[in-house]
Amino acid sequence: MNPREFLDFLRYAIGSVGPGYYGYSERVYCYELYHFLRVAMFHRQLNSTHPHLYLHSEIVKVVLNHADAENIGVYPLGNQRSPDFILHEPNTAANQIAVVEVKVTPNVGYAACLDDLEKLSELKRSYHFQVGVFLCINSGINRVFKHIKRARDEGRELDPEVIIMAVPKCGQQIQEQTIGQLLS
Repeated sequence: MNPREFLDFLRYAIGSVGPGYYGYSERVYCYELYHFLRVAMFHRQLNSTHPHLYLHSEIVKVVLNHADAENIGVYPLGNQRSPDFILHEPNTAANQIAVVEVKVTPNVGYAACLDDLEKLSELKRSYHFQVGVFLCINSGINRVFKHIKRARDEGRELDPEVIIMAVPKCGQQIQEQTIGQLLS
């Protein structure tokens, strides 16, 4: 499976989440998003074509020591990480397809945004995820851009290939750009 397929599943799922899920907590929104991701994957018969890939939510990625990380071909993480969603093959460094962080807070703040963007950057760099997505619900991409610009001005290194998806309100079109595109 390639990351483009996953991004298609994600866009479908985002567009399928109804308005009743936009005004609640991140967990409530993510449960519904997870449901529609699984629906999309089921309809494409992902389990039969890629039986070793799994969509997991809030799975803990532990800090490995250098020897264990080297043995499986990844780099140790700086901290324990729990991304909102990952599509991967468990117990191996193979098939690290996608990692997703979600924020549903209206007018998402700098600290929360930066924490997730740094987490995505680290997971892409250290665990070789092919795609990282920051999904921001109830805030527009311009707000996220301001936080990214501030982070750059402060010398923070963020992966320019991380994809920002923002949906200011239910029913609006997904705003989508990479960090690199936003900063160019």
